Amino acid sequence: MMSFLRIYLLLLLLPLFSCGSGSNSSSNSSSNSATPSVQPRYLLGGGYPFPDGYSALVANNSAALVADTAHVAYIQLHWQEAANPGGLNFFDALQAPVASARQQGLKVYVAFDPLTIDRSQLQLPSGLTGNFTSSTVQQAYLDTVSKVASTYQPDYFILMVEANLYNGDAASYAAYQQLYSQAYDAVRRASASTKVAVSLTYLDVNNQNCFDASDRAKLGSDLAGFPKQDLFAVSVYPLCYMDPKNIPDSFLSDLGALSSQPLFISETGWPSQENGAGVNESSQAAYFTNLQRATDYARNHGQNIVALNYIEVIDGSAQACNLLLQSFPQYAWWCSLGIRNPDGTPKLGYSAMKNWKQALDSGN
Repeated sequence: MMSFLRIYLLLLLLPLFSCGSGSNSSSNSSSNSATPSVQPRYLLGGGYPFPDGYSALVANNSAALVADTAHVAYIQLHWQEAANPGGLNFFDALQAPVASARQQGLKVYVAFDPLTIDRSQLQLPSGLTGNFTSSTVQQAYLDTVSKVASTYQPDYFILMVEANLYNGDAASYAAYQQLYSQAYDAVRRASASTKVAVSLTYLDVNNQNCFDASDRAKLGSDLAGFPKQDLFAVSVYPLCYMDPKNIPDSFLSDLGALSSQPLFISETGWPSQENGAGVNESSQAAYFTNLQRATDYARNHGQNIVALNYIEVIDGSAQACNLLLQSFPQYAWWCSLGIRNPDGTPKLGYSAMKNWKQALDSGN
C-alpha cells in the first residue's frame, strides 16, 4: 500500500523540495546508536525518510531518526527517476541513504519498487518502454539489481515491492516471475551475504475474518510463484481488525506458517489520528505492544522471524498530507503512520517502539 503512495507524493513534491534542503537539526541519537549491546533475537526496521515531503527536521538527519528506534534502515526507491528524491535514478538515489545508514550502525534494507501508483504497469526509467515481456526491459532490470547488489551489498534486498499487486498485465507478471529467478541468482553472485526476496501483500481478500482460509490460500498461491527466496517478505497492515487488541496472538505465526523461509515483515504500520474505532495515539502504541506479543508467540511456536519493519518513523508534512488527500481522501490514515509528529515531537507509539528496541538490545 504505502509504496505507491510514496511515488504519488514524490511526483507532486519534487518541484517544491530539493533533496538535502532544510536545517540540519540535532537528534537524540548519536553515531552508531543502532549497535546493540547484545545480538537481538530479531530486528526492528524503520522507514528511511527522505527530505522531500517532510519537515526540516528530516534534512540530513534521516538515518539518526531511524537509528533512534530501529536496527535496520528500510530504504525504498523506484526505477523511474521522477519518483525518486532529486530525480535520481535508482542506483544513484541509494548512495546517500546507504552511506548515512551505515554511519549510524544500521543494517541496510533496500526495496526496489518499479510499479505505477495503480500497480497496473511498470514505471520505467527514461529510455525504456514496454514491460517484462521485453528482453530489453529484462536486461535493464538485471543490470540494475546486479549493480546495486555489487556496489552497496545490502543486508536485505527486495527485488519488487508488493509484487502480487502487479495486476494490470498478466503476461508481464508471468514474465517477471521467470525473470525473478535470474535476478535472484545475479544478486547472490554479486553479494553472497544479501538476503533476497520479493515482498507480497497480505490482504483480506473476502472481507471476512481478516485472515481466514481464503486469505491464506491467496497468499500461498502468490508465494508459490516465487519459489527461490531467502525470506518470506510480507507487507502487513491489519486494519481490518479495527483495533490492535483484536489482532490474535497467533497472527504472525499463522502468517509465517505459509512458508518454510524466515518471516520478514517488509512493511507495517498503524495510524494515530483518524476518526473511528481503534485509531488514535494510544491504539498506535498498542499496535507495537500487540505486534511484540504476536512476535514472541510466533517464535515460541518455532517461527523464525528476521525483522519487522515499521513504515514511517516521522509523519510527512501537512503540505504532503493535503496533496495526498486531494486525490486520495480514503488514505487519510497514511498521514499519521509516523511515530513522531511532523515537527519531530514523539507520539506514544515512539515510546512503545523505543522500549521494544531497548528490550531487544538488552537481550530480552
